[in-house]
This record gives sequence, structure tokens and C-alpha cells, in this order.
Amino acid sequence: MTTDTLTLDKGYIDENGDAHREVTLRAPGIMDEVEAEQQRAESRYPQSQTYEQLLLLERCIISWEQIAAPSIDHLQALNQNDVLDLMRAVNDLREKDSQQVGNESFDSDADSS
Repeated sequence: MTTDTLTLDKGYIDENGDAHREVTLRAPGIMDEVEAEQQRAESRYPQSQTYEQLLLLERCIISWEQIAAPSIDHLQALNQNDVLDLMRAVNDLREKDSQQVGNESFDSDADSS
């Protein structure tokens, strides 16, 4: 599993005024993508690709400082630049993960010849 830790510029500001900026993400799996799409279709925002991306981000968060259960509500409270940084990070992880899978498959093919 490919992971990365990102420090957000502003982060999530909780009710005490504390900023939660360090987020650890993992690469999305195919079921993360499918479930985010299904959840979006059943939501109040069935046409919103942005909402679907937030749902996918929610699934990819491994940890977010002292936030016990990061949710879509935390993501919606972020500023636009922080959300874009998270989306870029998940896309980068997806790319790295697919390259690793491709390399592992190639190595397996070479071993069997």
C-alpha cells in the first residue's frame, strides 16, 4: 500500500481554534472509487464530481493528527488550496501505486520465463 504524509497550509481548524494540518493518505483502491461514485449518486449532490472527489479523499485518509474519525465534514471545512493539495496527493499516490503494481507484474512475468 502506497502512503504519504502531507502538511496542509491552513488545515482543519477545530472548535478550540487548533489547526490540524498533518494528514496521512493511502492510494485509493478500485472499491474506494466505486463506493465514492455510488455514494455521490445517492446524495443530495448526484451530479457533483467535486463531492465525489471529497468522498474518495475521505476513504483515503489514514490519520489526521488528533482527529479521531476524519469525515467529509472535516474536508468541507478546509480552504480550497488545502483540498486541491489533498486531491493532488491522492492522484500522485494512485499513479505510484499503479506503477508498483505494473512493475511487480513485470517482475513476476520475468521470473516465470
